[in-house]
Amino acid sequence: MIKRIKKHQQFLTDVFLNTASFAIYILSQQVIFMPSMGKLLSEADFAKFIIFVSIFSILSNSLGGELGIVRQIFEHKKEASQYNRILRYLLIAVFLISLCSVLFLGYGVVDSLLLSVVILLANTRLYISAYFRMHKKFKFVIAQTLIFVFGMVLGLLTFRQTNFIWLPLMLAEVFAFIFGLVKSDITHSAASETETKLNPKILKSFRDYGIVEFLVNLMTYFDKILIYPILGAVSVNVYFATTAMSKIVSLITNPLHGVLLSWINVENKERNNNIIAKTLKYCIPVAAAVSLISVPLTYFAVAILYRQYLDKSLVIIVPIAIGVGLSFASYIVKAILLKFVKSEKLLKAHVLYIVIFVLLSIAMSSILGLFGFALANAISKAVLFIVFCQLLAQIKNKGVYDGKK
Repeated sequence: MIKRIKKHQQFLTDVFLNTASFAIYILSQQVIFMPSMGKLLSEADFAKFIIFVSIFSILSNSLGGELGIVRQIFEHKKEASQYNRILRYLLIAVFLISLCSVLFLGYGVVDSLLLSVVILLANTRLYISAYFRMHKKFKFVIAQTLIFVFGMVLGLLTFRQTNFIWLPLMLAEVFAFIFGLVKSDITHSAASETETKLNPKILKSFRDYGIVEFLVNLMTYFDKILIYPILGAVSVNVYFATTAMSKIVSLITNPLHGVLLSWINVENKERNNNIIAKTLKYCIPVAAAVSLISVPLTYFAVAILYRQYLDKSLVIIVPIAIGVGLSFASYIVKAILLKFVKSEKLLKAHVLYIVIFVLLSIAMSSILGLFGFALANAISKAVLFIVFCQLLAQIKNKGVYDGKK
């Protein structure tokens, strides 16, 4: 009994530390950094910067970040060198893709090189963060985040002296990278393993889950990229300002997602049954509650952080809030599906979402403008949520706990 209580307490402690870490990161980005950039840059330049941040997030989360999560999912603690070698190859590809993407946005060569290095370091930071979570070293997770924020704040405070707009991001990623380098096994590469070929099963797992995560991040950030050619720079800024609240809501979903991956065990069917049953029971009420709460919170967030866009954002607050609630519930369901459902099923669900979203957003925005775009996003997320719930219900009804075997 005492042992069970201690395990429960440890779980809650891990949730708290992981949530606190993510909260600090998101709040520093959404409350300090991005609003500051919105005031420093012109509307056109801020829209371009938002697109850069979207590319930054897609590449970081779906490559380096996902490689770490795959290692966490399969608990490959003894195959560090395999994953670290994949990371090194991955970083070369990340740098080249980032360089081409940033140059395409119209930045100069020097800025493009620096921003590509920033994306490379972000991939490493997210990979190391997953390593800390896998080993339940959540104190290191929050320490890494605090060091990241310290670098960002230092860059903002010295901006007037340097007039170097990228300094906050550069310092944040460099400081976090140095900490991760010291505290993780990222440099581990046993001689016997470096001489062998990479494990094809690991490569396949990363490929499958990487594609899914790429689509997830494409869903999350592609809307800002898609708006630009359809509705213009101002609409990008208004939409970004209004969806800032969705990032703050992720203060709960992302950490809980990471901790659930650490605690769900395919061998413990009793615990799994309990988690799945409660998730199915409460996911719809939770989605509705989060949507309702998000309406006033979104209004106040825009009024405080992006007041220059408040009037134009009023028309899209409700569909954005609905999308926030659906995303919140979907993300929790997805954390469980990752353990029990083959990646092909998740891939099909995300492809369906993207196809519906792109088609609806183009059609509805041409008729209803930015409101139509936001409504299309909410409808698409509703479809994804329904598909996720159906997959989870199948697991519960059929007891398919070995779906990945």
